[in-house]
Amino acid sequence: KREISNFDYLMYLNTLAGRSYNDYMQYPVFPWVLADYHSETLNLADPHTFRDLSKPMGAQTVERKQKFIQRFNEVEKSEGDLSAQCHYCTHYSSAIIVASYLVRMEPFTQTFCSLQGGSFDVADRMFHSVKSTWESASRDNMSDVRELIPEFFYLPEFLTNANHFEFGCMQDGTVLGDVQLPPWADGDPHKFILLHRQALESDYVSAHLHRWIDLIFGHKQHGSAAVEAVNTYHPYFYGDKMDLNNIKDPLIKSTILGFISNFGQIPKQLFTKPHPSRNAQGKSSAGRETGLFLHSSGILPPFVSSLQNLKLSPVTIKEYPKGAIGHIVHTEKGILAVEKNKILIPPLWSKTFCWGFEDFTCCFGNYGSEKNVTTFECMADWGKCLCAVCPSATTIITSGTSSVVCVWEFSLVKDKVKCLSLRQALYGHTQAVTCLAASVSYSIFVSGSDDRTCIIWDLNQLTFINQLPAHEESLCSVAINNSTRDC
Repeated sequence: KREISNFDYLMYLNTLAGRSYNDYMQYPVFPWVLADYHSETLNLADPHTFRDLSKPMGAQTVERKQKFIQRFNEVEKSEGDLSAQCHYCTHYSSAIIVASYLVRMEPFTQTFCSLQGGSFDVADRMFHSVKSTWESASRDNMSDVRELIPEFFYLPEFLTNANHFEFGCMQDGTVLGDVQLPPWADGDPHKFILLHRQALESDYVSAHLHRWIDLIFGHKQHGSAAVEAVNTYHPYFYGDKMDLNNIKDPLIKSTILGFISNFGQIPKQLFTKPHPSRNAQGKSSAGRETGLFLHSSGILPPFVSSLQNLKLSPVTIKEYPKGAIGHIVHTEKGILAVEKNKILIPPLWSKTFCWGFEDFTCCFGNYGSEKNVTTFECMADWGKCLCAVCPSATTIITSGTSSVVCVWEFSLVKDKVKCLSLRQALYGHTQAVTCLAASVSYSIFVSGSDDRTCIIWDLNQLTFINQLPAHEESLCSVAINNSTRDC
């Protein structure tokens, strides 16, 4: 019905099929959606840009498909055990595949080494290039039919070797570091993720994704339909089809369990009939135009596409602030604004927090009133406050000349702030912190400093997450995109 994105729907199906981030052996599985990893620009209007979603990875080329069909038939010709008749003896999703994709990030680095016997794999077999991995899984390697994981559509960090792990050198002398990206990504992991996500939400994928769902979660998962689609796997992969309780021999049972643990498991079957296709672009199930006006690329258009499209709102904003605007909040009832060194407190936005006084105190007040109701002196111990952000109704984050980021908790009693106490002092910057931003959606907040660094902190644990590369100048403003998590 186009009420949710392709990404959200695939995550929903994975969850229903018993696949989870908590289990490497049953990790969420996503499809390869592109076949073009060599062009300078990515053309999402060209069908040849995309992988054939109606076929499994083992049947992407005619030559490879025939080899797997031949393997399937050879068991019957040799009068072997027909219960072991299959096209593929390897799986499209396993613990080692997941760990190899994410090996540049902890804790997956240690997981990968553990699965490999305590060390990294031979450099030439490591995940080092998106293009070469696609060619291996779709064409070159008869033992490689891997699909993708969700991170390929939202997490650029797994493509960079930020921890500087030494993976060794390939036979051609190439030192393994960051993952080699297609030319159309311009060497930028963020651009790769953005374009890859656009491809997933594109018209072509929307029109053909149901065929891939039939292969992985649907009626072509096993049986005669799977044989016809060249989509059968070793019987041990079908964990829910095997009754281990009836296997008396402990050696055979442990062999089967070890096989599943090492090589993966078919998801639980969700559909026994062909999955319907997604509705045509812009049409709901009732034939009405939907409210999502998307580009052909499948993403929402940018907020400002042309200055000529901007029009002055007929709604008059209350002219309350008498100085420079510091904080603006858009609510269902209208737009609220307060002056510099003052922020509004969610979720009612009726209270304000104010700082920047000569005696280093801070104040709470009511929106629309210049009178400060409650004053606190506890912030004076941390120097002059230069910025603040209020992510929740009980939390305020401040910082300034001391370079320390302070997280405060406060409580309201009968509509009045009665207590303001320091919950955590966070150290990381070496000069004054000039700007702050928070995202409740991703449970992070960001601080920018005169030392030209930007630090991302965990909003729940109040711990360091990452430090962004040094900026050319001192930072004066930071922001978090609640759609992409970009800072």
